[in-house]
Amino acid sequence: MKRRARPRVWSAAQVRGARGLLGWPMERLAREAGLEIEALQLFEAGDGELAASDVQRLAAALRQAGVVLLPAALAGEGVRFRSPSVTAIQDHQQPSANEDFSGDWE
Repeated sequence: MKRRARPRVWSAAQVRGARGLLGWPMERLAREAGLEIEALQLFEAGDGELAASDVQRLAAALRQAGVVLLPAALAGEGVRFRSPSVTAIQDHQQPSANEDFSGDWE
């Protein structure tokens, strides 16, 4: 008998984290994944489960956007970019040591 692969289930925190990495509001993720916004809202709030087909569409949308959800078995659940994009790196560069940002804190 062949064993059927079960869809990987991610936590609401991982999905929220993935949206945070992408800078996507909930509405955008729902649209990209073809989900009803209410289903995503309930899932992210911990008040609902997604159907297996919804989980697959959600995963596909996040993969397409370059985000990987990491299962707990790999040293703790998490979320990260699949590979760094030039834009993401440029947006998060550290200031050089000789730049003066003292006025930014006033």
